[in-house]
Amino acid sequence: MIEVIRFWLNNARTTALPQSLMPAFLAVCMALQTETFSISLSVFAILGVIFVHLGANLTDDYFDYKKNRESIQSHNSISPIRKGKCNYLLSGKVSEKQLVKAILIIFTLAFVMGGIIFAHRGIVILYFILITGFLSVSYSGYPLHLSYHGMGELIIGLICGPLLMSGVFYAACGLISKDVWIVSSVVGLLVAN
Repeated sequence: MIEVIRFWLNNARTTALPQSLMPAFLAVCMALQTETFSISLSVFAILGVIFVHLGANLTDDYFDYKKNRESIQSHNSISPIRKGKCNYLLSGKVSEKQLVKAILIIFTLAFVMGGIIFAHRGIVILYFILITGFLSVSYSGYPLHLSYHGMGELIIGLICGPLLMSGVFYAACGLISKDVWIVSSVVGLLVAN
């Protein structure tokens, strides 16, 4: 079981987690200064961020593989995606069906974290979840394929900046803050860069 988890974590590109964890921890640090801060909801929010990020990376692989299978297999230099992507699919270690199953499991874990926060913080957190989820899937998937239209970095900056930080801050303390929006805009630009 440990090997299976390690396999999926490797394919979900855990090395990219700092681009979402740094803004999440910064949002928690900002929320620490409020009277309504909750350490347990902060932990659930950070776990949710991890699951969403890993699930989004696998979802990106799935849609890129579906759209560019030939390009990926030939490592064509004009491919819009990075070389060596989806090796676990190309090698036959997993099928597309197994990848979809892994994506659903990871996103289910994220929704559990979101559900716990929703039970304590209410409907506002649901808006953050829905907007971020839609943009994460639309990054390379349906309906918008944003990364194929030159919008990939902009979407990553928006997700890992204002949406992520405001959502984690709200989960941690139940407040909306213009200071978080200002800081998160800068963080989003850094992540996109």
